[in-house]
Amino acid sequence: MKKNEILDSRAGHLVRDALAVQLNLLHRFLPMRGWIVARCEESAIQMIAMAGDLTAASAARLAHRFLCGTRAYTEDGFEYRPCSEIEAAALSRESPVEWRVTHLFRADLALPGSGAYACVLGLQSHARALALRSGEVDLCLTAVLRTLHLHEELVETEKKMRVTRQEASLDALTGALNRTGWDNHLRQIDAQIGEGADAVVGILDLDFLKSINDRFGHAAGDQALKLTARTIHSVLRRRDCVARLGGDEFAILLPHVTPRDADRLKARLATALQQADISASMGFAMKSESATLDEAIKLADARMYQSKRNRLATYQRQGNAHACLASA
Repeated sequence: MKKNEILDSRAGHLVRDALAVQLNLLHRFLPMRGWIVARCEESAIQMIAMAGDLTAASAARLAHRFLCGTRAYTEDGFEYRPCSEIEAAALSRESPVEWRVTHLFRADLALPGSGAYACVLGLQSHARALALRSGEVDLCLTAVLRTLHLHEELVETEKKMRVTRQEASLDALTGALNRTGWDNHLRQIDAQIGEGADAVVGILDLDFLKSINDRFGHAAGDQALKLTARTIHSVLRRRDCVARLGGDEFAILLPHVTPRDADRLKARLATALQQADISASMGFAMKSESATLDEAIKLADARMYQSKRNRLATYQRQGNAHACLASA
């Protein structure tokens, strides 16, 4: 999971809601004008939550101003002190004019993982005599820390679930999408393609897989399938997809293409397969030829079988009918 996805995940939304409540409770015991919670690991700083009179932009600037340096504590603890003249001058450049930071609260909380910690940062913009209720503040920080630990566990769980879902959508042999992954991808692309946009679907069927398995063993057949998947991938764009629908049948989907693009794809694919010594029957169809992508797949499938029949006739004329029939 990428860093910018962590807080956009379900776990991120849950932890923000929980921390907002906990920061408001902490504010009752130690009133500050703005509160920030950030996750720090080496030089990377991630905003997790904020409360009080802060905008997201100013909170991010203030967090980086204070947290880009070394960790304040080697063990969990907090400090509450007036800002130094140097800090106040730096903060005045990072904050709106009406913000004149006078007092700072900081607590560094250990997180699972080497070098990772969370910082709770509180900023006050005017001098004010406060009775620091250390016991209550400690309880609030304990609640914040437990929430952050839970967040770390939820993020790891989401990562594992994502990997599991991805693996469930892939063909274990070739690394291409399997039938489930293909069906899911079709639904996504069908929803993304608007009116006026087009896509091309291709169905490809190996001609001699059964013959290869019978003569050389299934390991050789598996190698042929892997080589076919790699060869197809080699001529596609990154956003295009390949699926192994079962046995020796592959499917290809290219969104946002023109008929001319589709013709170029067919030429590139035919050349690549020939260079890899792969014999296959292919059929292609544009979405614009049918009402839906599903209908385009049926049309491409029919054209693939017509291509296979034509190839069979060619092999029969060349005296290779036995080999062709053995592969059917």
